[in-house]
Amino acid sequence: MEEKEEKEEKPQLRDGRIPKKAKKPKQRKMIGFPLLAFEALPEIINYMFVAAVILGIASMAGSWAISKLLEMGGTFAITTANVKDFVTSWRIIPILIVALLLLILNLILGVFGSIYQCDDILKGGKVSFGEIFLEAFDDLKRFLNPSGIATIAYMVLGVPIVGFGFTIDLVDHLQIPKFIMSVVESKWYFRAGYYLLFGFLLWKGIMHFFTLHGVLLDNLPPKEAKKQSSQIVKKNWKELVIAFLLIFAAATVIQYVVDTLIFPSLTASIRDFGLIVPEGYTLLPFKDGGIQLSNFDLRVLGNRTLAFFYVIFERLIMAGVDLMVSGYVILKVTQLYRKYVGHPEKTYPERPWIKKYAFRLLTVALGAAAVLGISFVLALNFDIYAADPVDPYLVAHRAGGYLASENSNEGLEKAIEAGTYGSEIDVQRTLDGKYVINHDRTFQRLAGESRASQEMTFDEVMALRIQDTTGSGREIPVATMEQMLDTIKGRHKLFIELKGATADRQMADDLVKMIREKDCLEDVVLISLDYDVMKYTKETYPEFETGVLLFAGFGELENLNCDYVMLSQESATPRRIRKIREQGKNAVVWTVNDTESLYTFLDGQADYVLTDDVEQALKVQEMLKMRTEIERIMDYAAEVDPRIF
Repeated sequence: MEEKEEKEEKPQLRDGRIPKKAKKPKQRKMIGFPLLAFEALPEIINYMFVAAVILGIASMAGSWAISKLLEMGGTFAITTANVKDFVTSWRIIPILIVALLLLILNLILGVFGSIYQCDDILKGGKVSFGEIFLEAFDDLKRFLNPSGIATIAYMVLGVPIVGFGFTIDLVDHLQIPKFIMSVVESKWYFRAGYYLLFGFLLWKGIMHFFTLHGVLLDNLPPKEAKKQSSQIVKKNWKELVIAFLLIFAAATVIQYVVDTLIFPSLTASIRDFGLIVPEGYTLLPFKDGGIQLSNFDLRVLGNRTLAFFYVIFERLIMAGVDLMVSGYVILKVTQLYRKYVGHPEKTYPERPWIKKYAFRLLTVALGAAAVLGISFVLALNFDIYAADPVDPYLVAHRAGGYLASENSNEGLEKAIEAGTYGSEIDVQRTLDGKYVINHDRTFQRLAGESRASQEMTFDEVMALRIQDTTGSGREIPVATMEQMLDTIKGRHKLFIELKGATADRQMADDLVKMIREKDCLEDVVLISLDYDVMKYTKETYPEFETGVLLFAGFGELENLNCDYVMLSQESATPRRIRKIREQGKNAVVWTVNDTESLYTFLDGQADYVLTDDVEQALKVQEMLKMRTEIERIMDYAAEVDPRIF
């Protein structure tokens, strides 16, 4: 009897309408949830793929529109160095409108649409992409209230941080910058505050996990949907824990099989070919108007093709696995929600329209052939796409990084001795117009003095003794700008950051005068977080090299009026670095300390790498030089770089 009722149920949209393609559903075999998930996953993945393509096109269009709006105002980018000017400009309104439209589209296609589709699958329907979009767009108005806006804000800002809940691709990689986390980890009260906030956000995410389903599927106001979600979680927490543990275990097993068993075996087989390519070898298949390849050339070409094919294939497989896991999670969560609100179905109508196995196999075969063709073209152009990169220049952070006490003359000497190209220091102005070296706003951390540089005379600063930051227990004097210039003259490149409240045009003028007097023009780069100061410096003293430090930015960063565009790790994408280089400028990444990041950015990803851990950076550089040609291909192609993918 229960099976008959399931067959007679007509699939409906949330507003009561019957989908066009489901007005006369045929009687279908009833199956359990695991088999339904297996049959429905291709549909879910197909929806996700189409949605991703549309969102990608929309993002490009939005980026173009924002870039044009910025150009109309005489600037090319929004950055942390010029955000104050941007906020007071008329352009902020249209740019925020474009950003809001992109956010709405991501919500509709990336989250709402997937939930609607899974609900329709569980009901036995098949609703078109267009119907899903219109339904999701219509329900967007339900979030136009304080509780709804808070829900969206949590999806956009909270979920990427805590890693739990529904979010959108637009902010999927959002994270707290590493330099901020290093500050958080430095003090116990910062750590305590961070973990309390993290715990609070995670708890809210868990308790309100079913909020979107309540709003979208049962038309509940967001506030009521949150209450319902909390009740569901409290009542069924044991089952939910088991369900998510099983999903996590399955995903972990799949990841392990792919990462540990399948791909390492393929990697070993490629590396075991034993082909040694002589230094300076170049593959030139087209000679004298024809194709001329020796046996060695053919072996090199085959090896390179196989390596590129392997890397692309691996990325496609991992992307497919991610889509499968994401699709299953949404389907399972939707099934659990229906169960908890009074629809405890044990069987579901099968998906008869997905039984096109021959077509699927043909698609896979054609896709593999296309990847092989792309791999062959990449192999022919190996010297363009995977040539051994030029080593980036190493720059020691705060004079010598971990080699010596920060911002000290000893640090400069240690950095020079280690073989680094340059050092970065922080300069601030005293009350009587002299220049001393200090990173923090005050001297509290290093010398127990709560005043800032601009609140003290030069003699007062010179009387201070700061603790050696290497932990030696020594006390050393505060370094001066003149001492730093004397130390590096003709030996070392000095990146001088105009720091703190005194980083203004006067400081730029004073430093230029001092550098000229010391005859150190070729030895320095003036840098700052304040774009206005750097723009003034470049326009007034064009013979000086300048750089702009950026926490984050959007737009044509390569067109900023400076010689060095200095990016935080999180904003230093391969595409952005490539554009900076194409504009004839230098791309600097700061502050790179962990081994994985050093490996990435020292592998030709940047022109300059700013680091505290000079010794580890030098070890990584040696490690990179020892790679085989095939390992270089794998490392290069593994980066998310538009030049390949």
